[in-house]
Amino acid sequence: MARGLLLPLTLLASSSVAMRMQTTGRVFSSHLGMHALRPGARSCLPLLSMPSTEALFSTLDAEVESGGAGGQTSYASLLKLDDAWARLRAGDAAPPRQVVFEDFSAAAALSSVDYDVAVCGGNLGVLLAAALQLRGLRVCVVEAGELRGRAQDWNASRKELEELLRLGVLREDELDEVIGIEFNPMRVGFVGMEDLWVTDVLNVGIRPVPLLARARSRFEAAGGVLLDRSPLSAVTVVE
Repeated sequence: MARGLLLPLTLLASSSVAMRMQTTGRVFSSHLGMHALRPGARSCLPLLSMPSTEALFSTLDAEVESGGAGGQTSYASLLKLDDAWARLRAGDAAPPRQVVFEDFSAAAALSSVDYDVAVCGGNLGVLLAAALQLRGLRVCVVEAGELRGRAQDWNASRKELEELLRLGVLREDELDEVIGIEFNPMRVGFVGMEDLWVTDVLNVGIRPVPLLARARSRFEAAGGVLLDRSPLSAVTVVE
């Protein structure tokens, strides 16, 4: 259940619109909000019907849930996801809670903002945040849980790591610490079809713990602000 390293982003507002964002016990404002999204992926939930699934998880080392992308690491979490999917298919799921609001009244207008960019979701968003902060923007990262990597490697391509080097998020001398394994070529196989061999595609295993630690350190050293353990409760878009 590896995850890709770099993810697409959805912009919550244009640069001409400000927003007020609220977390537990704190309200702040920014010109632009960004939310890291997981790309579409095929579900692994059918595995839950296999008796060996629980046995397999029981052989793994105990790990605290890391939250964020790929954070559901335990068998209990998979059961919760399976139950949520079943309720969604049956039409029993509760409607999503409204989080984004609009208020274009004069009273809501902001005379100033605290940050230029607010990145919601820090376990991967801190990579983007560090790059933007190093370019001179005022950036805040909002993370519901603890900003930490998980023990399981992420799959990525070396080209993605080279982009982090180019942006200053990582340094060349830190690659050995961050890369757990590297291999080439990769075999892609489908039932009834010939195997396809590719090179330099998802060919490195990334250690999330040192990667996020390095990115966080660089982000905060450049003046970035991290609000971890701060679940986002509301976003109000204003003029």
